[in-house]
Amino acid sequence: MKIADRIISVVLILFCVIYYIMSLEFRAKAQPWPQFMIYSLFLVSIILLISSFRKDINVFSKKDTGKIILSRLIGTILLSLLYIFSINLIGFFSVTFIYMISTMYFLGTRNIKYLLIVSILCTLSFYIGFKLLLELPVPKGILL
Repeated sequence: MKIADRIISVVLILFCVIYYIMSLEFRAKAQPWPQFMIYSLFLVSIILLISSFRKDINVFSKKDTGKIILSRLIGTILLSLLYIFSINLIGFFSVTFIYMISTMYFLGTRNIKYLLIVSILCTLSFYIGFKLLLELPVPKGILL
């Protein structure tokens, strides 16, 4: 696992360098958002690379073996398909909130406060990012 983490982090760092150089060709007004995403990915890649050299990190608990559970995979795919098909009908932000809660609950998170806080913060960040900062139209549907 540590070797794979090292390889992935190095590939991502190279990816960041290449795309940062490419982003310099963008217009000045178009540079900040892609470069912010590149900086973020670069930072996470560096953290992954550093953590791959540490010996005291246990990525998986004793209970979790890292194997894919087929029922969870199929359930997540079905929830995602339902999410995709209901965005236009109900509305992006409403469906995103419901999707976040239902997917986390399905995958085993049972703490209601955690479900609500994460879902609200993610939906709010999507609203701020898409509607306020990027001014992109999103499907409204019947709710929002």
